[in-house]
Amino acid sequence: IPITANKGPTGAWWMPLLEKAFAKRFQHYSNINGGQPREALRTFLGMPTMKYKTNLMDAEDVLKTIEEGDKKKFVMTAAITKSECGLYAPHAYTLLGTQKLKVDGKTVQLIKLRNPHGQERYDCAWNDLDPKWTDALREEAGTKKDKKDGVFFMEYKLFDQLF
Repeated sequence: IPITANKGPTGAWWMPLLEKAFAKRFQHYSNINGGQPREALRTFLGMPTMKYKTNLMDAEDVLKTIEEGDKKKFVMTAAITKSECGLYAPHAYTLLGTQKLKVDGKTVQLIKLRNPHGQERYDCAWNDLDPKWTDALREEAGTKKDKKDGVFFMEYKLFDQLF
C-alpha cells in the first residue's frame, strides 16, 4: 500500500489496495498517472465503455445521455479541461447525475459531480456553502451543508464550459 494511502471514510482499505494492484499491472504508479478513466473502468469491470464528446453535442442530448446513464446505474466520469472554480485540470470527476430545481419560478439545471479524492474544492455557484441553497432545495437535491464528501453541484452552463 502506498505510504500516503488513507483508509476510506468507513475505514475500508479496498481502494488503496485496488489502486496498488492497478499500478502493479502497469509496472509502476507513474504509468497510471493521468490517462482515461474509461481505461481503468474497462480494466476493472471487464465491460465495454463509451466515450461521448460533449463539446460536439447540444445541451439537450448531453443532459439526456447523463439522465439515461444515471437511470441505468452506469458508472460515469467527466474530465475537466480548464482549472477554474477551485477545480483543477486535467482531472476526472465522477458524474453522479442531474438535478432540476425551481428557484424564484425558474428552472435551474444542475450537474452532480464528485471528486474521487473525496474532497470538494469547488467554489463557484451552488457549492456546499452557497447561500442559494435553502433547506428545502437541499432536501430536494439530497445534499447537506458542507458535508465534505467530495460531492458538489454546478449549473449545466458552467459544466459545459469546463468539462
